[in-house]
Amino acid sequence: MSKAAKQSLFILVFLLIGSVIYAGKVSLDKDKLSKENKKLSQELSQVSKSEKSLKEVSSKLKQDLETQAKIADEQKREYQKKITSAETRADKLLKDIDTVTKDRDKWERRIESVKNERDNLLAKLKEKPEPQIIYKERPPEPKAEPEPEKIEKKAPAIAMPKASYDQRTTVVTRDDGNEEYWASVLRVKAELEIELKKLKDEVTSHSVEVVEVTRENNELKVKLDILNHEKEEVDREIAYKENLVNSLSLELARSKNDKKFVSDRVDKVTAENSSLRQQLGQLVSTKGALEKTIVRLTQEKRNIESQLGKTDGLIQSKIDEIWEIKESIDRAFKSTSDKVSSSSEVELPPIVVSANGGPGISFNPGETSPGYDGRVVSINEENNFVIVDIGEGSGINVGDNLSVYRDSQYIARLEVIQVRTDISAADIRDQWSRLKAGDVVR
Repeated sequence: MSKAAKQSLFILVFLLIGSVIYAGKVSLDKDKLSKENKKLSQELSQVSKSEKSLKEVSSKLKQDLETQAKIADEQKREYQKKITSAETRADKLLKDIDTVTKDRDKWERRIESVKNERDNLLAKLKEKPEPQIIYKERPPEPKAEPEPEKIEKKAPAIAMPKASYDQRTTVVTRDDGNEEYWASVLRVKAELEIELKKLKDEVTSHSVEVVEVTRENNELKVKLDILNHEKEEVDREIAYKENLVNSLSLELARSKNDKKFVSDRVDKVTAENSSLRQQLGQLVSTKGALEKTIVRLTQEKRNIESQLGKTDGLIQSKIDEIWEIKESIDRAFKSTSDKVSSSSEVELPPIVVSANGGPGISFNPGETSPGYDGRVVSINEENNFVIVDIGEGSGINVGDNLSVYRDSQYIARLEVIQVRTDISAADIRDQWSRLKAGDVVR
């Protein structure tokens, strides 16, 4: 097999291995992307479910907040009405209590004034000597004087008793008007005491009512405090739920962003998957082409190997023929051994390879043997090798490098590929001039 064919075969095998490795990698990447796509689809489904659940919870919380806010506002308005009514009632009762207290103080002052006047009158009566009274026939009672209209008026000053004389007596008697006056004073006093008692009872009743109103006011204040506390609790709960709604809104927005990210990632993975599918298709096409090329190259290799086998057989037959020729030459050399060559070098007769593959040789029977240096016997330019007349007997082995000279000038480098006892076959590796039969090989 030629070097170019080997290189082409090596390149094709390398490309085939590389394409198989790349196809395997693409297949693994495809499986990985498929798993990732499936995982992302599951995550997207979970995010959608979570988003739906969060929306339902948020809607429910908003409805609860609105309901509780309405209830709290209604309770607040109701309790504010009750508090306003209680405050109005308490103010009215306080005004009534103030009025009753003022009236009581006024009546107490009036009673005190009447008591003082009575005491003064009694004191004046005690200071004056008691008049002697001679009772006589009593005249008819005069008509009762009308009671004083207003108690606030001061009682008239007590007039000194004057002796009343009629036609039947000459003794001074007590004035009947004074008795009526004192009777009216006592009557007024009794009425005032009754009025005072009524006022006291009324004050007591109002005090009880004030206590009751105060108690109700305190109860309302307690209820108001409880309502304020409940309002604070409701406000705190509303604030908490608002914060929760805000948090859920943020989480919902974050979920939407995650959903968008996952969707973008899915689109990207889908695009990458599509690109990988296209690359995989191209690789499959390339693989098919490479397989066809490998089949063709394998067939060419087989043909080349067949040709090489034929060439090896041909070379072997040629070598056998050359051996026969060599033996003929040796016999000819032995028959002419008594002749001495005029020069130190003996030129071998040129070996000519005929067109049909058979060698042709002519020699001068008068020439001597070649000595230690070898010579090129035959050249096969088609297969790029030569036959030299040195072999194992001269120490030549397969793989040795030989140098070719012409007139002491280095013209080529050979590599031994087959060795016999007296001849060898060598490939032409490098040459700077066209080889000819008879060139010196060292």
